[in-house]
This record gives sequence, C-alpha cells and structure tokens, in this order.
Amino acid sequence: MKRRAGIGWFNRQFSFYYWVALGFCFINLLFFSFVQPFQPDGEELLYNRDFTQRLNNWKLEGAASSIAIESGVLTIDHGTSRRSTTLSQCRPAKVLPSQLMLSAEVMSRSVLRGDKSWHEARIDLVGYDSRGEGNYRVKTRLTSLEGDRDWRQFIGVFHADVTAEQLCAEISLYSASGSFLVRQISLQQAQKVPLHGLGSGLLMLGWILLGLWLAKAMFNHYRERIQGRYLLLVLPIVIAGILMPHEVRLQIEQQILSLFSHVGFQPEPTILLRSEGTWALWPQLWDLSKISHLLGFMLLGSILFSERAVNPARIIFGLLLLAVATELLQYFVPERTPRLSDMMVDSLGICLGWALGWVFRRFSQGQQGRLD
Repeated sequence: MKRRAGIGWFNRQFSFYYWVALGFCFINLLFFSFVQPFQPDGEELLYNRDFTQRLNNWKLEGAASSIAIESGVLTIDHGTSRRSTTLSQCRPAKVLPSQLMLSAEVMSRSVLRGDKSWHEARIDLVGYDSRGEGNYRVKTRLTSLEGDRDWRQFIGVFHADVTAEQLCAEISLYSASGSFLVRQISLQQAQKVPLHGLGSGLLMLGWILLGLWLAKAMFNHYRERIQGRYLLLVLPIVIAGILMPHEVRLQIEQQILSLFSHVGFQPEPTILLRSEGTWALWPQLWDLSKISHLLGFMLLGSILFSERAVNPARIIFGLLLLAVATELLQYFVPERTPRLSDMMVDSLGICLGWALGWVFRRFSQGQQGRLD
C-alpha cells in the first residue's frame, strides 16, 4: 500500500517549489521593468504641446488668472481655494490611431483634493460622444496627484474608444487647491515592441507549467484533508478575481454596487479612484478591488492555518509568493496594472487569516478535549 505524503515531505518539496517560483517572479519583474510593451511612433498629435504659443489650440475652462506659462512649464495655481481649471485639446476620434501613447512630466505643490476622490490634479485622455458625454468606463487617466510631488514622468497606453466622436487630452486641477505643473506633454501612436510580445509569450508558458507543477504538489498533499476541499473552492475564485480583465471587473463591480446601494452601503468604485502608482506602499482609498484582495487572502490564510501540523513560516512565505505572482500576472491582463499596495493588502489578509486559523485550531482542540 502506497504511503500518503506527510507534513515533512510536503515541507521539503515546497521549499524547492518556493525557491523556483521566487526565482521565476524575479525574472518576470526584470523583464517587465526593462522591456516596454509599446514605443512611440509617428508624428506628434498634440498642437503646441510645449506651450511656446501660450494657450493656442488649448481650450480653457476656468479662470485665466489661474494659468501661468514660463520656459515651457504650464502652471495651474488655485492658491488655497478649491475650484476647477481645465485645459483640453480634442481631435476627431476617426483620424487617430487605435492605440495611443500619452506622456507628460508633472509636479504638484500643496494640492488638497475636494470632496470626491477624483477632485485633484490630473491628466486624462477622454472619449466624448455626440452629446458631449465622456466615457469613463474605459481607461482614461494618465495620472492624478495630491500633496507635494516632485517632477516625474508618466507614460500610458490607451486604446481609442470606438464609440467616441472626439478624444480629448485634458489637464485639470479639479475642485482642488494648490498648484499643478505640467511640461513635455505628448500624444503619439503607440507601436508594439516585438521583443515584448515574444518574451511575454514565453513567460506565460512558464507560468502555466509552474502552475501545473505546484497544483500537482498541492493536490497530492491536500487531497485527503478537509482543507483541500475549501482550497479547491476558494483558490480559483481568488486568482480569477485578481486576474479578471478590466472591463469584466467593472461590470461585476457595477452589479455589486447596485446591490449594496439597497442596504445603504456604497464603497468607492474602482473606476473613480486616484492613480496611486505601481510602487505606492498603501492604498489611498479602499474600493471593492482592495476589499476583495483582503477577503480573498484572509480566506486562503484561514484555510491553510487551520491545519494542526502546520509550519507557519512556510505558509506565510507561500501566500506572500502567491500575492507577488498574482500581481506580476496582471502584466498579461489588458488594462490591469500590478501594484505594491495590493500586495500590502494581501499581506494584511494573510495576517488576519493566520489569526482566524489559530482561533479555529484552539476551538477544535477545545471541542476535542471535551469529547475525550
């Protein structure tokens, strides 16, 4: 009779798997850090992008006294009053390429946002229909800032909204106080980099093989344990939710928000959140995406830590590795961006799961003691 693999075998095997997965995560991080998926191509699509002709070709909404231009730097200054100033430049959508690269160097000084999460300093590329209504259900934001930020360049790739009549590049200090500085704004056609496509395909193949390898090891360990049944239910849901395409996620969020509205609870929708950047350490606001990250890893942690003969360090390391892997995999998902803040939320969920697992083990031991 074949002996079932025990905890010692599991720990030894997973030590090797962990290091392989960690090394593969590092390879992915290096590739996506140094090999960009798109590069600018063709002519500049914005007129007077360096403001050498003042505000020619730019439409101003707000007080002209808030605008200053010096040495190619546009400054929108609201002082201590919260009001809105927007500069926009629009082009017919049908004459623009299907993929666009928008870039700009920006800086903020003492920007205090207004009552809403989108009341701040921001740059957008927005599609407007024939009625003049903007479509914010697709990616529109290049960046948004508050507080004091030094000069930094932002680059974003946008897919042209096929339903729009006009696409508008917008520079706004929206219902916020402080100063917003912009220079070197540019809009060009985005051209795919062939090396990125080839490398992404090979890395995706590697993730599939690594996932199957790890799944087989976990199945061998958990197939006769009750935790295996819960993992089989929860793990695919967590991974699918984190790797869900942007459009699908927004549709699901809208349905969830409509349900929450009936009970008077309205969390922030993801589409209205500020751009917190890839390396922001902590989320600026807790939207449905962040809550899902927290609950998903809390459930996974509580399941894994509920096993009696468990090595906490290995479980924590494995879950942290899963958090890193799911964020890196978002490089392969359209309109999704890996964020360090999401990994920090995952880590908080792991800690809560550890606490829940400990409570469950103590409760189970108490129940077992009474039966004995």
